[in-house]
Amino acid sequence: PGARVGTSSPRRASALLRARPDLRIVPIRGNVGTRVRMVRTGEVDAAVLAAAGLERIGRGDEIAELVDPRIIVPAPAQGALAVEMRADHPMAEAVGLVDDPGARLRVAAERQVLTGVRATCTTAVGAYCELEGPGLRLVADLTDHLGVDHAHVEIDAELGEDALSAARAAGARAAAELLEVAR
Repeated sequence: PGARVGTSSPRRASALLRARPDLRIVPIRGNVGTRVRMVRTGEVDAAVLAAAGLERIGRGDEIAELVDPRIIVPAPAQGALAVEMRADHPMAEAVGLVDDPGARLRVAAERQVLTGVRATCTTAVGAYCELEGPGLRLVADLTDHLGVDHAHVEIDAELGEDALSAARAAGARAAAELLEVAR
């Protein structure tokens, strides 16, 4: 009870306080090393960082706990990597071999949430998509800039023959529902 938790993200701070109103949120800045040091020296009891970012820089072994993505909905397309190139580029076929169709669908749905709520770089929006059998489940959050007003939706959608269009449509539906709830 009353733990001091460091984060630089208003979206994460708001989600933490919804789940645990007893927490004391401490704004933190700096690189990963600085933030980890703040925990080790006791400036904060815990710090919330993106697991994808820690994994990417080879520090995944320092993750103490993964938070359920329905509690803190990740930033859309968190951890996704993209390669953009001309279709006629000599390496296009080779690059296509590392394409992950499932990741492409998840990212399409999540990014459509961003588009649908007309997000900017400061909009506190989260979206997390999981493929489930022939469909998907999309969880999305939208929080005002003060971290007070909050909308949360969960969408289930069938993917069908044109899975990419269906994933985007699910993202658009989630965005529309977020905006409706946020009114």
